Amino acid sequence: MKKEYISRALADTYYQAAVEGRDMRRVADQLENLRASIVEKSLYQAWRDVDKAVGQVLLQANEELFAILDSFRQAFVSWAYELAMAQVREGFRESPAKGWNAFLEVYVEALVHWRYQIYTELPKELDLEKIPEAQLALYLKISEKTPFILEARWEQVYDLFLELAALDQIEPDHKVNLLCSAGQIDLYFFSDTPKALELFEQARKIGNGKEHSRVEQSFGELHLLDWQLDEARNCFQKASMLDPQNEFALLFMGTATAKKGAIPSPKPGMETPKACFPGAPMSCRGISDCTRSAIISKRMIQKRSKPM
Repeated sequence: MKKEYISRALADTYYQAAVEGRDMRRVADQLENLRASIVEKSLYQAWRDVDKAVGQVLLQANEELFAILDSFRQAFVSWAYELAMAQVREGFRESPAKGWNAFLEVYVEALVHWRYQIYTELPKELDLEKIPEAQLALYLKISEKTPFILEARWEQVYDLFLELAALDQIEPDHKVNLLCSAGQIDLYFFSDTPKALELFEQARKIGNGKEHSRVEQSFGELHLLDWQLDEARNCFQKASMLDPQNEFALLFMGTATAKKGAIPSPKPGMETPKACFPGAPMSCRGISDCTRSAIISKRMIQKRSKPM
């Protein structure tokens, strides 16, 4: 299914480019790079590469190539959704229990990668009669809470993140991301630093000694809010080394490396993520970067204004 669909999508995109008289050499360079990425990488890794390609031509103000690549991205997103639904349908064909587990796996994976095109639509596709009775309450909670994610009403989804993170069938890496998201809600919306620290520590323990970029980033944010700039910078640098595509680590590293004594600005770290991750779904990833920046600046002003 993957190879056939992508080959068809690429063929349609080549045809569109030829009919519109585009620069076929540049189109071919972009599309063949994406073909290799989609074949060799996981769905969500390839999705980031598609976003990056679209974003790069947008930064170059190449409107013609942008239109072609954005058209391919739309086809890719449609395929990704159909692939997700096929996985869930296949599970339910075997048994309600396997179908439910497949749904949870697909939903949570899309959620931790902040791919709203999948996690917002997936719950609507399930047949209530096929959901195991014991799981009905969780399904209804997922259906109720999911729209709040797109509205950034994080206090409404906090308990859902924690409940999903506690499930045995959720992969450890996904649990780490869910716990860090919940901890960041504690940090930025509930102003409960001790609880945030508890959840970040819990996420660290899940790795069984394996270092995780999201965890290091989360501890860096704790240090940053407490004006511990050296510790924060070290955490963000480590997070970036563990996952070079963690754009928030780079953004916050820019804040942490700002000149001491001044109100931190994201500018020193902005150019790198802008170049590396154009088109990435940053506005849908976790707590929004604008909200974080505002809260961090406010907390730091308060910290700096206190008598020594």
